[in-house]
Amino acid sequence: MRAIRLGQNPGGYIEAGVRQGLLLRKDIPTLKGAAMQTPLERSVTNLSPEEALNVFDLSSPEERRRLAPLVMNKISGASAEPWKWSRASRAKAAALFGINPVSGLHR
Repeated sequence: MRAIRLGQNPGGYIEAGVRQGLLLRKDIPTLKGAAMQTPLERSVTNLSPEEALNVFDLSSPEERRRLAPLVMNKISGASAEPWKWSRASRAKAAALFGINPVSGLHR
């Protein structure tokens, strides 16, 4: 992953990992995508929609710029399940992204 982040060709490392049984070929696209993300972006991927909203709310402007597509995608998909949302998180989703988990519609 470091080679990808540094703009180097990771082919030799990837082939060695596959030969050693450390990587599966089907995992290579996922690894390449993860290598282009910051640690914060990767961690938000594993959070619940409500947790991701909380992280976004506390993020710096630069972090928000990078996190916005991830969080928006996460809460858009979860807006169809309003029973999983607290009142405070519904309000936060509406204020930050214009998404109302009660209806699943943009305002």
